[in-house]
Amino acid sequence: MEKNIEIKNGTMKENKERIYYFDILKIISCIAVIFIHVTAPIMDNFNPNDFGWKVGNFYDSASRFSVPIFIMISGALFLSKETIDIKKLYKKNILRLLVAYIFYTIFYAFWKYFVLNRGIRLVNIKEIMESAVLESHYHLWFLPIIICIYMSLPILTKITNNSSRKEMKYTLLLFFIFIILKNAIKAFSYKYLDAIVDRFSMLIVADYTGYFLLGYYLNKYDISIKKRIVFYVLGIASFFACFFGTYFYSVYSNQFMATFYSNFFITTFFESIAMFLFMKNLISKVKINNIVSKVIINISNASFGIYLVHVFSIDFFTILLNPILNSINPILSIPLIVIVSFINSLILTNIIKKIPIIGKFLT
Repeated sequence: MEKNIEIKNGTMKENKERIYYFDILKIISCIAVIFIHVTAPIMDNFNPNDFGWKVGNFYDSASRFSVPIFIMISGALFLSKETIDIKKLYKKNILRLLVAYIFYTIFYAFWKYFVLNRGIRLVNIKEIMESAVLESHYHLWFLPIIICIYMSLPILTKITNNSSRKEMKYTLLLFFIFIILKNAIKAFSYKYLDAIVDRFSMLIVADYTGYFLLGYYLNKYDISIKKRIVFYVLGIASFFACFFGTYFYSVYSNQFMATFYSNFFITTFFESIAMFLFMKNLISKVKINNIVSKVIINISNASFGIYLVHVFSIDFFTILLNPILNSINPILSIPLIVIVSFINSLILTNIIKKIPIIGKFLT
């Protein structure tokens, strides 16, 4: 978290008080990401009649808000600043992300080569580096995206600092129509409709930038209780739509269909808004004591590192505990591997942080 901010009369200012709902959202989103990656192999092994597949779909559908929430938090933090120091942005934020991306891309290429696919054998550096460059690792896709968004921060802050609430709502409406709604329409391919939809594109609301602006808007402005209730209902309905939609669409297609899991599908959009608003309005009413505060801050500050190393933890403990996991009901075994992986990732992150010079770049 870059700085602490207080919301007052629709404006934001730096304050000694910490915004704990950002921290809580980071922690919840970290756990949700691990749920997604733990259930991914189960979902890919398509068997809609298998109880484990249905349980995996349930946990996965409930976790889709994770990536949008991370981006929304970044938007709420960065876009609240009046100006962006470009030199500091590249030196402090973008460099850190770039170093982490390069390091963990190479690390996971070696991990995949030795442990997941190859076993112990002579090292073929060329093959490993080709794998790193051509494939990276599946969870690292997020880093280039956030790097590109950070590069656009000097422009985005000009938009937010010079836009009224009405203009921001209009921009977010365009994001909803040309990204979220457009993806929902294209998800169920129909060539005539696709041909029409593909002709419309707006760069200002392109992809994840919309979530960045959405986080800023929801953090800065108060949403009335009536509108919040509408979003909560839409969020809950979106979870069920994702769960049942994934099941029935997969059965209909006779293969696993991840359409409803997309970060830009309409269900994910409303899940993310509901989660963000719920935690914002819940945590602001809760008094947090010093002990709990320290725990929350420690885990929150480790969230980036947890994201980077959690796949290693999942792979390690899935292999180690596989005989035990196979004998446990998936309702329990999936959360078990999530909890174990989360705790291990937190420990690893705090260890890596202590490495001189490079530790701060890798967590």
